[in-house]
Amino acid sequence: MHSTAEIPLDQGPSELGRLFEHERAHLRSFLERRINRKLASRLDASDVIQEVFVRAQTALPAYLSNPALPPLIWLRHLSLQVLCEVHRKQFREARNPFREENHLDNFLVASLTHSTMSLTSKVAKSDLQSEILKKLGELNQIDREVLEMRHVDGYSLAEISKLLDIGLETIKKRYYRALKRFKDLVG
Repeated sequence: MHSTAEIPLDQGPSELGRLFEHERAHLRSFLERRINRKLASRLDASDVIQEVFVRAQTALPAYLSNPALPPLIWLRHLSLQVLCEVHRKQFREARNPFREENHLDNFLVASLTHSTMSLTSKVAKSDLQSEILKKLGELNQIDREVLEMRHVDGYSLAEISKLLDIGLETIKKRYYRALKRFKDLVG
């Protein structure tokens, strides 16, 4: 497995195709965990992935002019945008960014509160979850992605390091620093 850094996106759309093929399995599992269960019987992650690729081709020049995120995180964000649009279309609901954000955060919040909440009342749990959502909003995108990839997607820190093409020690520092924010909430 080679890293996404070995795929130079600045050389054109054909390189985007290579990157996309390289990350297809990751994006598929990423989307499969986030597709609403009510839609799972009629919506396949492959359909969403095709739309993500079309969007990525269109958005590539803007991304290349300011590549603030690693390519994989950029593709994950595009994937979430497309999935939110598909969910809205399927459920014919008006856009509600607060609901969408909470839906996407539910996995991570549950993971961060699960082990510590066995003896806590529902009210305290709800308060804690609200605080965790607030803290998630304060994290930078890469730290948040590292937490999500670890707790929602189940990747090891070494796998995250390879996927994001960031050194393992840097990933460990980002992960433990972000995790400490949540452990401080729990006590």
